[in-house]
Amino acid sequence: MTIVVWKSPDIGYIKCNIDGATCVNLGLVACASIFYGSKGEFVGGFYSFLGNDVALKAELLGAMLVIELAVIRGWNSLWLESDWQLTVGGWSILQSFHGSSV
Repeated sequence: MTIVVWKSPDIGYIKCNIDGATCVNLGLVACASIFYGSKGEFVGGFYSFLGNDVALKAELLGAMLVIELAVIRGWNSLWLESDWQLTVGGWSILQSFHGSSV
């Protein structure tokens, strides 16, 4: 067992925790995220039902929605956390398709 302790972001950063959810029997997926400021205060959040799909897509689409919302809100310094290591691998795949840094 590993103990994980939540830490607020550095001053000037917005921290975002993202998670995807799946109902395996029905093939339904959704994602949600919550944003915190450097004092640990809640600054925003969202959820999105994504329909019939797979869990990895929920995580990746959730991350894309987080980045889109951060751009809209002017949050230029974003700390994104996900509990699924494949999300990072998915960004690497996207980068190879688009030929630019993500």
